[in-house]
Amino acid sequence: MHPGTRAGGSAPAADSGRATGATVAGEDSRDGAAARAGTEAGQSAEAGPVMEAERVAAAVRAVPLVADLSGGPFGGVGTYLRGRRIPGVRVGPRVVEVHVTGRYGHPVAEIAGAVRAAVALVTGDQRIDVVIEDLA
Repeated sequence: MHPGTRAGGSAPAADSGRATGATVAGEDSRDGAAARAGTEAGQSAEAGPVMEAERVAAAVRAVPLVADLSGGPFGGVGTYLRGRRIPGVRVGPRVVEVHVTGRYGHPVAEIAGAVRAAVALVTGDQRIDVVIEDLA
């Protein structure tokens, strides 16, 4: 399987033809003007996806078949926060996207399944897209 190829999934990817790292309209986890303005409402709306992205990252890093999260070929995949970022994790309202570097010697489908199972414990019924960027 070619690096960057989507492995498995509960539903076919609805973003065919989209370049890796692109954001689909409506799946962005930012709260628009309220978050940019720094209002109390914007901060509370941003806290949910940020905490969920951190929990997803921790769950993925705990999977033995994963070497680490991957920011993609140009480092553009991640959740961007003020002063830091969580590479390899995007949390949208309906889809969680995780990019990883898997451990060499394991089938890509096995790595993707283990990641999907770990993330499902954190996110519940959201669709989980796993992208194996590389093997190490």
